[in-house]
Amino acid sequence: MKNHKLVFLLSVVVSVLANTTISYGQFDELLDNATIQQIAINGADDLIYDKFRNRLYVSGSIFIRTVDPKTLEVVDTANVGGRANQMAISENGKRVFFGVDDLRGVRFWEPRTDDLGPVIELETFDPGDSVAEDIAAAPGTESTFVVSMDIVNSSGDGDLAVFDGFQEISPRISASANSIVFVNESTMISYNNGSTAHNLDRWSFDGQSLQREQTIQHLFDGFNHKIEGNESTIFFTRCSAADPLTLMGLGMFNVNGFPTSGAVEYIPSENITYFMSGRRLRLFDNETFLLLDEVQLPENVPSSISVLTVAGNGRLAYLGFDGIQFLVGTIEGIPDFDSGLTLLGDIDGNCEVDLLDVAAFVELLVNNLFPIEADVNQDGVVNVLDVPEFVELLNAG
Repeated sequence: MKNHKLVFLLSVVVSVLANTTISYGQFDELLDNATIQQIAINGADDLIYDKFRNRLYVSGSIFIRTVDPKTLEVVDTANVGGRANQMAISENGKRVFFGVDDLRGVRFWEPRTDDLGPVIELETFDPGDSVAEDIAAAPGTESTFVVSMDIVNSSGDGDLAVFDGFQEISPRISASANSIVFVNESTMISYNNGSTAHNLDRWSFDGQSLQREQTIQHLFDGFNHKIEGNESTIFFTRCSAADPLTLMGLGMFNVNGFPTSGAVEYIPSENITYFMSGRRLRLFDNETFLLLDEVQLPENVPSSISVLTVAGNGRLAYLGFDGIQFLVGTIEGIPDFDSGLTLLGDIDGNCEVDLLDVAAFVELLVNNLFPIEADVNQDGVVNVLDVPEFVELLNAG
């Protein structure tokens, strides 16, 4: 990765000397056809994508709303019994874990059945009511998740705890870990965005408990910024990147100045990263950190963006605030990419549940085969119990 740093530094020098933005000439029209649609959702707090149902979930007020990313129609509204805030979805899409701020706890919701888990009260080392500041679903399980806790009306925050959906399963850790992300089944990264230390920590995870393995200070700097990541790269919403296994800096994406707010989304199938801030959408190459293209978005798009996520193949979705209302939007007309869409019931892989899937579904039942798309009731097997829900998906299109 040393070559990446050299390329990045050279690109910055050239950019300063030429007073121009660096981009690859053959790519600099990639975002020219980007189109926006958006809707207002009262009190929206968080946004996540469910690749198994091709749906967006929006938390806010006492609801989690289900949104069709193609049309931005709110197709379902679940009353979750309290003010829903931060969310994370299990690796198999079966459960959505979320904070319930006014109840000072966390719980889960199952999109398929609309079932709700119990409210688990959050407790920190310092006295005071606590809420979920961030949530990370543990890979390889449908029930385990980690919560970063914030003490209400206090500067104390960032304690960590591990839950299995029904109870806390490990001792709490005083960690100053405000933003958290799993990069694989055994490694979690946290960032302290609430104090001047700005710790970046690497944690080992054995399925039940966390152990701090490494701490680096001031590799990333910035209050209220977040991290996202995968097994190869940690992305920081101030346009920096680091190696998750060594916590060494990899470089900075070539942006003029440091954005005060924004959101990033990495596209593993293309090894590119999108960054959205200040009504601008930028596309970066992950190998060189160079800007491939950028586009100015319409004036009705909020300048303050808190979430950017894939929302189907070749589609992004965002959550922002324009000073008056919260807006959920989608961006299409950008270069196509594979979002990892694994639509339940879509046996033939054409991204729709239609009559073409019927014969394939019957064949799987007869031969006792198990592709994940056919296990539409998500009980771990493909059998006759999946038939009613497959028919329901077929009727819904």
